[in-house]
Amino acid sequence: MHNIKKNDWVSPKDPELVYQILTTQYGVSRAEANGIKTDKTLIAADVDEHTIRLKGWSMRLPVQMFVNRGTPEQDVRPAQVIDLTKFYQVAATVKPHSKESVVLHMSAEVGEVAECLPQRKGDIVEESVDVILCALDVIYLELGQTHGSEEITAIINKKMDAKSEKWFNTCSIPVRNKF
Repeated sequence: MHNIKKNDWVSPKDPELVYQILTTQYGVSRAEANGIKTDKTLIAADVDEHTIRLKGWSMRLPVQMFVNRGTPEQDVRPAQVIDLTKFYQVAATVKPHSKESVVLHMSAEVGEVAECLPQRKGDIVEESVDVILCALDVIYLELGQTHGSEEITAIINKKMDAKSEKWFNTCSIPVRNKF
């Protein structure tokens, strides 16, 4: 019997074999992006007596192919976060403006992102950050009168988690299970 539970961190006993299986089903770029051949943490999304499904993958693999690397409670690494301190400081001090004016400005910023596509010039990351700041400003204008910055950040994180899960469920590649 294995000791792997849902949400445990795992790594393949034979990364090359797992890599070959997943690239056969999903392609090289997706397997590499999901850290199969690196030390990137793999999370057991679902585990039964004989198989494991990794977070971000729909295919089930034999559980014997993996080694338990611990649980989230054992993690001493800091969570990956975006520091919004400066945003909240600026948002609280800028001249009065409306959600409508920010949304109109955001649509112009989205246009600037489009201008950065490969056949054009510009810094797509910088322009995307402008869109993110506009979106955060709309959220701040909506919630800032009734919620503090920690509450707003918690709401954003909760909605990001839910939307990411929906995105995954909507856009993941359907797989035929070979096992």
